Amino acid sequence: MQADVHLAPDTVLDTVLDPALDALARLSALALSACAQRPPEAQQQTQADLHTVEQALLENQQRGHRLQTLALSDALTGLSNRVHFERALAAELGHAMRMDSPFTLLLLDLDGFKAINDGFGHAAGDEVLREVSQRITQQMRQGDVLARLGGDEFGIVMRDGSDDEAKALARRIVKAVSHPITLSSGDVVGVGVSIGLAAYADSITSVRTLMGHADQALYQAKKQNEHRWKMFVGMRA
Repeated sequence: MQADVHLAPDTVLDTVLDPALDALARLSALALSACAQRPPEAQQQTQADLHTVEQALLENQQRGHRLQTLALSDALTGLSNRVHFERALAAELGHAMRMDSPFTLLLLDLDGFKAINDGFGHAAGDEVLREVSQRITQQMRQGDVLARLGGDEFGIVMRDGSDDEAKALARRIVKAVSHPITLSSGDVVGVGVSIGLAAYADSITSVRTLMGHADQALYQAKKQNEHRWKMFVGMRA
């Protein structure tokens, strides 16, 4: 019995569609060369047939790219989703282990979000999540990864950044998120954010360990006071 094979969207693009387009280009050149001595009508038909096949492959490639984007994006906010985030984090950890390059993981959890969902409804909660996502994005550097991990939880992979830069980012995010939010209904609401930070160290060899450190720091931040951040290393803020 043959097992079903399920390819990830990016795998489909890499292993099927892109090579098919390359093969078509080579085939087109050969076909046009072979029919050079044929009557003009036959040459035109060959060119038309090749163009039809090329268009079909291009459309499939575009659909594949859209599928890949959807598979790695959060539908509500447009940010990366957990799948993309975990891939990016694993890749960054591997790079750090090879090159001994610094990076920091930040886990974020909104404060007061449940009260908005309960008091104003889920549509209002969705508005808040989109607004908060934009505010966080505006504080980040080019090249860093921001994802919505689910519910009111977010994650950031801050590449090639020192502890001081990561702490500065946390401060900016806390300040940006704390400003009141005006809903489309005209109601004004407010949320805060607690952040746990974990910097890469030589002793860290797994994503689970790093996530655990950031999660512990987040717990300490929420335990001491809302709208706070905490760094795992030495637990100093």
